[in-house]
Amino acid sequence: MPDGDATVKISRTVYLTINRRVPPLVEMPNLKDFSLRNAELQLKNMGLRIGDTSFVHDFAKNTVQEQNYRGKPIEPGTKIQQGSAIDLVLSDGLGETEFTVPNLVGMTFNQAKGFLESNGLSFLSIIPDPDVVDTASAYIYWQDPPRMGEDGKRIKIRSGQTMNVRLSFIRPAIDSTVQKIPGQ
Repeated sequence: MPDGDATVKISRTVYLTINRRVPPLVEMPNLKDFSLRNAELQLKNMGLRIGDTSFVHDFAKNTVQEQNYRGKPIEPGTKIQQGSAIDLVLSDGLGETEFTVPNLVGMTFNQAKGFLESNGLSFLSIIPDPDVVDTASAYIYWQDPPRMGEDGKRIKIRSGQTMNVRLSFIRPAIDSTVQKIPGQ
């Protein structure tokens, strides 16, 4: 700026923009297992950008599972032009393993927590009764989702999903035909 062949007064600043005909090559970073946010920052630092995103089942939500360039997987260290778009395959937070909802009623909170974590599940909300002082040793007397639906069929759940429970210091009656409580 200003345009070419323009007259400029003395002591004025002239800006000159130079563009390369061919962008420089940069090495593709290894983004596998990065969070989406970290992958985005890494790509930006390398002069690359995020293209399309797609999702696969995995319970580590929004972590990079694959990195693709022009529709094909790209290995870390591969030289590509700066400014290129990298497509990311992210995990959706749900595992591929599907199983029947476990019966947590009658378990202590600690027992249920260990059981759920070993199956890739977690609690969304834990609602203790007003008289519960120690949640770790309190008993679960209600859960959502329930093990069975209203039609009597077993409900399925996937790794990465959550359950809601209510706790009491009084142990509820347990139907021994439903499920044996681990450790008892």
